[in-house]
Amino acid sequence: MMEVMRILALVLACGMAVAEVRTVRVPAGGVQPQVVVSGDLAHMVYLVGEPGRADVMYVRSSDEGRTFSAPVRVNSQAGSAVATGTIRGAHLAVGKAGRVHVAWNGPTMQYARWNGKAFEPQRNLMQKTSGLDGGGSLAADAAGHVYVVWHGRAEGGEGGDGAAGVGGAVGR
Repeated sequence: MMEVMRILALVLACGMAVAEVRTVRVPAGGVQPQVVVSGDLAHMVYLVGEPGRADVMYVRSSDEGRTFSAPVRVNSQAGSAVATGTIRGAHLAVGKAGRVHVAWNGPTMQYARWNGKAFEPQRNLMQKTSGLDGGGSLAADAAGHVYVVWHGRAEGGEGGDGAAGVGGAVGR
């Protein structure tokens, strides 16, 4: 039941008028894409496979989405991404020196970063929280620090309203 998703084209605004908007197909019938533009590169992550056992894929484009690089699997453990219920795909940020960072929901909040040739092995960020609930978020600040946040039970907590796990800086 996987349908081809369309996303708004990669809109580049370099302090001038906004470029035309066009649609681009997500490669390989992927779903739940996220795009970040950094410099002259557009970076995209998306999910493929079964919703409860998906893989996170990464591609990039240097021509405003007309063509993409060959897809690279981000998650080092096959089928470790989840895309069901309130969980909506992987999150993408570009840090200092153009380093790509990706976070996603699996049994726990997972994270991997590009080392220039491949993605490093994924790691579990939930060391002091449990009960991952819904999606998380990923951001990079102007200095290139990368932050991941998620909702879960604090260590020793009861959960419920207001229980949140917050990840700090995970890399550059």
